[in-house]
Amino acid sequence: MNRIIVRIAGLVVVGAIIVILVLVARRREPASGKLLVQIIGGKPGAWNLKERMDGFTEGVQGTDIELAKVQYNQENSEIARQVAEAALTANPNLRGFFGSNAFAGPGAALAVKGAGKKRGEVHVVAFDTTDDILDLIAEGYIDCTLAQNTREMGRLSVEKLLEFARQYRQNKSFDRPPKGKDVIDTGVTIVWPKDVPKYRAKAAKPKEGAEPTPPETGKGGKKMRFALVPKSIGHPYWEGVRKGMEETAERLGVEAKFWGPPEASVDKQITIIETLISQGYDGIAISPNDPESVKKVIKEAMDKGTAVVTFDSDSPDSDRLLYIGTDNREGGRVGAKAMIKILGAKKQSSK
Repeated sequence: MNRIIVRIAGLVVVGAIIVILVLVARRREPASGKLLVQIIGGKPGAWNLKERMDGFTEGVQGTDIELAKVQYNQENSEIARQVAEAALTANPNLRGFFGSNAFAGPGAALAVKGAGKKRGEVHVVAFDTTDDILDLIAEGYIDCTLAQNTREMGRLSVEKLLEFARQYRQNKSFDRPPKGKDVIDTGVTIVWPKDVPKYRAKAAKPKEGAEPTPPETGKGGKKMRFALVPKSIGHPYWEGVRKGMEETAERLGVEAKFWGPPEASVDKQITIIETLISQGYDGIAISPNDPESVKKVIKEAMDKGTAVVTFDSDSPDSDRLLYIGTDNREGGRVGAKAMIKILGAKKQSSK
């Protein structure tokens, strides 16, 4: 009797293991005929990245592309590579990556390269035009990337802050744009391999601008002061914004400071903004790490007469005056179109 019980128990265990293996296989393998794609984000909660991922998801709906569960790289290059490696291991039939930030594309490409995959076996659509991304496009491990006009973000941030600061100096109030007019889209463009030389040349070329104007003075006859606070300063993506800021500040005769935490941090970013407010800056442009967490400090700045705009990433429900940057949802849709083209994905029958 005991032997029979032991045998039955053994069969139950074996059966359970088989069921688990089948379930794991089903989780890893896309449905028959599907093209599996992995989206990789930065830190959960970042408004601009969520918009891009949502736009990409919308863009592939109705096609034979299937999306794996979103993974995050925590705005870190090494984690970006590790996350992509894990995705390749868990999904042997993975056909593509969509990277929603500047870390994701290179991380995915290096994981594909390190796994010994052939060029074009697993496709990568990236975001941004840093040197490492352009290099990996040239090597054939990234198919294309989505270029943001970062220099324009820096230029417009300084120009608009100056306009609002002048308003406040004259009227002790801000002329707030109405809803729908409070967003300036700086555009997004697909960069294919043939476009890489042009983007390298564009990044190296100094921006030509108008002749410098006399210094713009503020409190106490001193130059008006503005600051741009990015999510972090630890990635070359931000250099385009910095260049645009510096060129425009010199042309307009104002002071401009580029100051952010070394790595993406909500608390450290807020501390920097609070310091700028206490130092009496005339305007601050912010790329929020988290759209909710900055609402209080933005209100504090505005109440004290410091103009606030957002760039690159928005806090749409805050008191900020303008958002300047990419239409991120549209950027995600553009990325989806590129992935559909690369994979040869087809529309599914509605039947």
